[in-house]
Amino acid sequence: MNAARRDAPERQHLLSRLSGHGGVLVAVAALLVYANTLANGFALDDVPIVQTNPNVTAAGPAGRAWTTPYWPQSNRGDRDDLLYRPLTIQTYRWQYALGGATAWPFHLVNLLLHAAISVGVWWLARRLGAGVAGALVAGLIFAVHPIHTDAVSNIVGRAELLAAAGTLLAVICALTARQRAGARDNRRAIMWWVAAWAAAAAALASKENGVSALALVAFLASGLWRPS
Repeated sequence: MNAARRDAPERQHLLSRLSGHGGVLVAVAALLVYANTLANGFALDDVPIVQTNPNVTAAGPAGRAWTTPYWPQSNRGDRDDLLYRPLTIQTYRWQYALGGATAWPFHLVNLLLHAAISVGVWWLARRLGAGVAGALVAGLIFAVHPIHTDAVSNIVGRAELLAAAGTLLAVICALTARQRAGARDNRRAIMWWVAAWAAAAAALASKENGVSALALVAFLASGLWRPS
């Protein structure tokens, strides 16, 4: 009994440190596990979508990514895949304008996005009431899970990463808006709701499964779910 009492302050101190540095630990884990993707080149769909895509590489109207399909050949009848992911293509265009057709910067952005999303998972777990250890485990599992390999290691996986980031941000903003509304801070609540809908729209503009972000924000706005 006495030993347990003596160990209690040490455990509390450890949990306090984990609470303050949990996000850093999650980010480091995500970066270390997928750091080897920086050596990858352009492969498979990376070539037509990024490396040789005129909507990415050619000089022209800055908004052309928003007026053409995701697959560059779709509008000429060579393909029947009329996907529309303008925000994803726009990020490739910005990167190409800055650094040209060098593969590793594109992979670096994917890696950083994955690390940021992993930290977001940790933060959301804490926000939803998970304990320090539970949130850290959730963040670490997400950070190192091999299911994310395709999204992180392939440049075209950025569509998935951006959609996930937008969805996560939309949920966090919506939860914050509800908190502000509960505190009768209506002006800031409205600002957070606007941010939530904007993030959800960004998720949808990144990949079609981002529509789930719109559904989640609408659900949180409805008030049908109340966190304990």
